[in-house]
Amino acid sequence: MSLKPQYNLKNLLDKLDHEELRTFKSLLKPLMEPGVDLRIFPWDEVEEASGSKLAEILEDRLPRASLRKTIWSILEKMELPQILEDVETPVIEEQMQREELKCREMEKSEDIEKPVIEEQMQGEELKCRETEKPDNTEGQSDARDSLARFWKSRFCLDHTYLSGVIERNRNLIPFLDPQVILRGRSVVLHGPPGAGKTTVARKLVLEWADGSLAHLFSWVFYLSCRELAQMAPCTLVELLSHEFPELESDVVQFLEEPQEALIIIDGLEKMSIPRLDSRIDLCMDWLEENPVPVLLSSLLQGTLVPNATLLITTTPSTLRELIPLVGQAQFCSIPGFSEADTQEFFLRHFRDQAQAQRALEAVQSNEALLAMSRVPSMCRLLCTCLEPVMERGEDPTTACQTSTALLLHFFQDQFCHPRSCPSALAPGLETLCRLAAQGLWAQTSVFYLEDLEKLGVQEISLHPFLDKCLIQKDLNYRYYSYSFIYPVLQQFLAALFYVLKPQDGEGRGRQPWDDNIEDVGKLFSREARLRNPGLAHAGHYLFGLLNRKRAQELEATFGCHIDLEIRQELLGCGAEESRPFLLQMEQSEVFSWLYESQDEELVREALAPFEEMSVILKSRQDLLHASFCLKHCPGLHKLTVQVVRGLFRENDGAQLSFYLKHGRFQSDSSCLSLWLDLCSSMCSNPNLSTLSINQSFLSSSSVQVLSQHLSSKTCLVNKVLIQYLTPEFIYPVLCLGLIGKQSLTHLALEGRIQEDWARLLLMLGEMLKNQHCGLQSLRLGTCCHATPQQWANFFLAVQASPSLTALDLTDNEILDQGSMLLCETLMQPLCSIQKLSLENCQLTQACCKKLASTLVVSQLTHLSLANNNLGDEGVKILCEGLNHPDCQLQSLVLRRCNIRKDGCRPLSRLLQTGCSLTSLDLSLNFIDSGLLMLCVALRRGNSMLRTLGLWGCAISPLYCQELAMALHDNQELHMLDLGQNNLGKTGVQVILEALKTSRTSLKILRLKMGESSEKMQNLLQEVKKHLPGLVIEEVTSSTVLSYWDFFSLSP
Repeated sequence: MSLKPQYNLKNLLDKLDHEELRTFKSLLKPLMEPGVDLRIFPWDEVEEASGSKLAEILEDRLPRASLRKTIWSILEKMELPQILEDVETPVIEEQMQREELKCREMEKSEDIEKPVIEEQMQGEELKCRETEKPDNTEGQSDARDSLARFWKSRFCLDHTYLSGVIERNRNLIPFLDPQVILRGRSVVLHGPPGAGKTTVARKLVLEWADGSLAHLFSWVFYLSCRELAQMAPCTLVELLSHEFPELESDVVQFLEEPQEALIIIDGLEKMSIPRLDSRIDLCMDWLEENPVPVLLSSLLQGTLVPNATLLITTTPSTLRELIPLVGQAQFCSIPGFSEADTQEFFLRHFRDQAQAQRALEAVQSNEALLAMSRVPSMCRLLCTCLEPVMERGEDPTTACQTSTALLLHFFQDQFCHPRSCPSALAPGLETLCRLAAQGLWAQTSVFYLEDLEKLGVQEISLHPFLDKCLIQKDLNYRYYSYSFIYPVLQQFLAALFYVLKPQDGEGRGRQPWDDNIEDVGKLFSREARLRNPGLAHAGHYLFGLLNRKRAQELEATFGCHIDLEIRQELLGCGAEESRPFLLQMEQSEVFSWLYESQDEELVREALAPFEEMSVILKSRQDLLHASFCLKHCPGLHKLTVQVVRGLFRENDGAQLSFYLKHGRFQSDSSCLSLWLDLCSSMCSNPNLSTLSINQSFLSSSSVQVLSQHLSSKTCLVNKVLIQYLTPEFIYPVLCLGLIGKQSLTHLALEGRIQEDWARLLLMLGEMLKNQHCGLQSLRLGTCCHATPQQWANFFLAVQASPSLTALDLTDNEILDQGSMLLCETLMQPLCSIQKLSLENCQLTQACCKKLASTLVVSQLTHLSLANNNLGDEGVKILCEGLNHPDCQLQSLVLRRCNIRKDGCRPLSRLLQTGCSLTSLDLSLNFIDSGLLMLCVALRRGNSMLRTLGLWGCAISPLYCQELAMALHDNQELHMLDLGQNNLGKTGVQVILEALKTSRTSLKILRLKMGESSEKMQNLLQEVKKHLPGLVIEEVTSSTVLSYWDFFSLSP
């Protein structure tokens, strides 16, 4: 229905006295229908206009449907019943006139058609008799024309400044492109709230009303889920014609004789549709009465109007449940604004280009706000929030520091006025926050009068928020409804609910308890947030509201009471949890929440339990959050940092040069500036002992910044792990910064270096030769392909370092020649190396004689030669050195060294001599029956072996009896790994039977158990009872374990 000029709007407004007209004008802006560009509305003319002049402005500027609704809302709010009747009566008269006109047109049509029909009957009498139904083509055409006129009066799109965006979104719809073959009957437009989905849907309706889509669809129906949410059960006919009941018979005829039709279901997320696996029966009869959700579900699944094309708009949160319902639908994402669109919007809003640019740059400095600016409706809200800030000449960057800060500015600007009474706002705020929280958990932004009645609240308490357009009031299918215009404001108010103390002062804002609102702990549940993405945003704002200064500002603005006791609940442990809440959450989320608070005291208290952290830096915002939080984390001992590719630009050298020259960066928000803050926080923490930087992509400037801070005297880090960094020049640059670092005791460098290995070895050599070097452990893994001479120079530096006791050269091409050079170093009296790893260094038995000699005169206690082709002969040669009385070796790793049964003979003789060896790993060697020789050594009393690794050694059940006897008699062995050996059920039982009565000291036994049985379980229980200190682990992994990590960087 529309308010036309002939309804005497001028007379209606002239009836208002001066004060009423002034009130009418004040309500005009907040109650204006959506879709009107308020920026170009002539508000100055409105302010000075008389009643008659105001009527002319409104009739000229507003579409008829929008005009009628606006006038109705204002007069109703002003409580002027007589004038309301004057508005309503002409509307009713218009309906009657339209019905009468329709009847006359139909009669006229019948008069014209009658002679034609008679003439046809004379020529084709038989055919006409067989035809029972009259030709209603023209009648249907009239009905479609009436429907088109209705849609034109129902919708208006005054978005000329967004026409390009709307057209771009419209072109995403596949059935509008004749070259696209539509898969299935449904198209789903999805995007965040406010992205423009409804605008596109209504544009299609208006295009059809103008005849542009007549070649595609004979009928178009538009169903708004928000408006239909309270509609009583009805038939499909009533649903499709609920806004134009006078066309109900035409809708029936359409359903009886299906034609090409488009049914638009707008805002599906606002309707609770039955799931596919629910037991609700679908409707197949369009005259059968059903709840609206059932009718919509039946439309989606094709049991009603199966030939119609469906256009569904919804948010991404509903896609998981929608996909099974729509089958072969095509999904189109509405992208919202591009960067250029956002810039154009700011320019149109602020008019002044410099002012618009400053405001836009402030938004771009906050990635969360930047994401909001890509949504058209949110972009408008951001401009509204920043407009007063810009008018006061304040720095918009400060206001945009966090999302919470900006929204607080917005509320203060809206409600903080000299003549305002804050205490009068408190009851309405409390009600609105409760409704926002209820809607958040129910995933709806709409509430109704009955919701207010349940809370015992009068509508008048919400008027301040209606006036400021935080919520809007609508008449939807005979029911008044209220809705939050912006999702972020609902999420903010829902978060406020959790800290708002009721006016009676008893308990927190969550009391008295509300069954429709979950506890604050559920707000941060991963499962709940997956189902309801709005919870994550509300949790974000909740931390922002924990700032004490902000709480005081809210109290001053609204006259309410904020209770921050919830801080302790969020920082502590839950009733059933042993660890603090924040320790159970993703690290990036924790940093994001704490940054949002901007409360240093809260951050220090929250991060106090954190001794280890892992930070992944993907964006500038991650850098900002991490640098802020790490400044307030004094208890941190171990930090792992990963920098994702693309964070730093390769050409950022100019920024660093500017900093070195002027002592500051050109932009404090640049990634390099934030990286400097982060490095400063890391390297100035006196308790940070371990720093790991792995799988990272750094620029030359960022490496220089890191190296500079690592070399500073304030950096007291003991252990540094540099692992798989790009580009490879990073390694020598960082080593250069570590030269002379007295606090550094452990250094690990891992990653494949193709070109800079010579400079790296040179830098490491300089580090080891420095008189202040206190390095104890050095790992150089998968790095170098140096020449023998370069290795020789490096080994000389190793010899010159009295503090270095552990050296790991795993995965380097040392070769036999290089190992012999290393042996010369190890044999020197000044060499302090005790732990050495030469895993996968391409060694053969040729180097074993030199190694054997080295074992006699060196200080080696741990040696790993894993993944080298030593063979049985190499083991035999090594045992000669191991058998020497001066040999101090305690741990020997010979994993995957091509040892077979013949190699076990010298090892068995060695163990029987009472040598110093206490740990031996023979995993992944095909020793087979060689186990029998090892069992002999284990049964003899001279073996000092405590750990024996036989993982994947092809041991068969045939040898389990001998092994069982050895375990029964041996009292030294503490750990035995038999994983990945197919011992069979019999073999395992034999071993367990022996353990039942043994006096063994075994603490850990690893077995591949196979299928369990009752007998096996009873046997295990008996063993456990006899040996309560023994842990029997069932091996399921196909990866061999390492028991000798000599170079661990753990604190």
